[in-house]
Order: sequence, then C-alpha cells, then structure tokens
Amino acid sequence: MKTKVAQTSIDAYHQLNLTDQQQEVLTAIKVLGESCIADVAAYLGWEKSTVGGRMNELKKADTLTFVGKRKSETTGITSEFWRAKFFKETLF
Repeated sequence: MKTKVAQTSIDAYHQLNLTDQQQEVLTAIKVLGESCIADVAAYLGWEKSTVGGRMNELKKADTLTFVGKRKSETTGITSEFWRAKFFKETLF
C-alpha cells in the first residue's frame, strides 16, 4: 500500500511540536491505520490512560481525524476510531 501525501502536509507534519509520547502515539496510529485507544495501548504496551491523554492532546492539535465507532479487536467494546490526519492511504 502506498501513501499519497501532498508536500504541504509533509511540511506541516514536520513543523508540529510533539512530545516523544505524542510522536510515538501518532506513529503507532500511522502503522495501525484507523485505531482506538485500546488498540494503540496494546501495540505500544502502555496503559490506556496514557494513550488516551496523548490522543486527546493530538485531537486538540488537529492531527487526528475521527472515522467512526466500532468494536475494538483488542477489547471487543465499541470505541471511537481515529486516523492520522496527515497520512491518507490510497490503494494505488
């Protein structure tokens, strides 16, 4: 799968002032694709509360896009799913 990203989006991404934890959460979401807090926490091996806090900060920084609610594969509970705003995946 290729990633098609405009140069302006790449430049905006690199200008973000993210903490190390925020960067790790954003990278995990990029790797996992659409994700919820529990999925990212399981991937990183962190507590859900830590991931939730960092995701809330990323939402406020307008770096995440809400994609809907569905059941988490990790917990089986209906959760909010998010994707990284600057990375739009394409199938070609």
